[in-house]
Amino acid sequence: MCHLRIHASQQTARPFDHFVEDGLSPQAASGANTGFAGMSSALGLVATGSAGAANDREEIMPVVDPRIAGKPVPRISKETMEHECVARVNNVKALDVAFLDQRIPRYERDIINMVGMGVTENAALMPNVKEGAVAFSVTYVRAKSGKGAALHRHATEEVFIPVKGRWQIFWLEGEEERSIDLDEGDVVNVPIGVYRGFRSLTDAHDALLMAIIGGPDAGKVDWHPSVLAEARKTGLSVDDAGNLIIERPAA
Repeated sequence: MCHLRIHASQQTARPFDHFVEDGLSPQAASGANTGFAGMSSALGLVATGSAGAANDREEIMPVVDPRIAGKPVPRISKETMEHECVARVNNVKALDVAFLDQRIPRYERDIINMVGMGVTENAALMPNVKEGAVAFSVTYVRAKSGKGAALHRHATEEVFIPVKGRWQIFWLEGEEERSIDLDEGDVVNVPIGVYRGFRSLTDAHDALLMAIIGGPDAGKVDWHPSVLAEARKTGLSVDDAGNLIIERPAA
């Protein structure tokens, strides 16, 4: 399983030697004697007026991605950014029945669709960020200790990042269940097609897991056969297109 753990001791600063190796003096690197102007001079970025600076920037940083080349830079006001592109965590809306496993007691959880539609089975789970997302989605999950998501798989990558509290990611290696525990800030990228699930390891009221789904078409959830059978007993199933069917109200 591909995961990254954060340790403060791993974050080390590079010495000034590398500036010398790159053709800069330590004085230019530190700015002790020359300041910002000296640094700019050492880098060959001395401005010759606004037009010259703009031309320099064009030569140094050309637009190489054809998807944005030649297109005007969008103008976004602070009000538009706040209204269309921001979701405040204290104001977001959760859904307790977004997927067919959520009436099974050990898989009870709140699903909060932050950005993009992801692999949602219930169309009522709308993104809290109004601005549409291209090729990704971000979902928040809240759950009590021992509760989470049942075994499922996706046709795209899925990344999990604990935001609050410790969480466990489990998956099937053949018929054997494997698991790893994640602390806040740890990252795991579950490979495509692997049956996986997750559960909270803390009873903290603010336990929170971030799930990121990639790909231009996130598709639908493919549940492990054992989950489908158990979910039907709770009155939930999905149609052939992967949409949630509520056959009867919750008990």
